[in-house]
Amino acid sequence: MSIFTKASNATYWKGFDYFENNHVFDLKKIDENVYSAKVRGTYIYDVTIDLLHPLKSTCTCPFVEGNHKMCKHMVAVAFAVC
Repeated sequence: MSIFTKASNATYWKGFDYFENNHVFDLKKIDENVYSAKVRGTYIYDVTIDLLHPLKSTCTCPFVEGNHKMCKHMVAVAFAVC
C-alpha cells in the first residue's frame, strides 16, 4: 500500500497539482524510505512521508490533525520523491 493508493482521488490530483506547480521545497532524505519537506499551500506545512508505512506519514495541515488521512501535501512530496 502506498501514499498514492491511501489518498482519495481528489487528494491525489490536488497533490499532483501542488507538485507540478513547485510547491514542494527543502526536500531531505531522512532514512532509506523516509523524506521530509516543506509544502507551500495556504501556509507552509512541514511534511514527513514514510514510503513503506504511509500511515506513519505526518503533515502539520489541519486536514491531517488527529487522524491518519493522506493529504495533498503528503502526495505532493511523494511525487517529488518518485
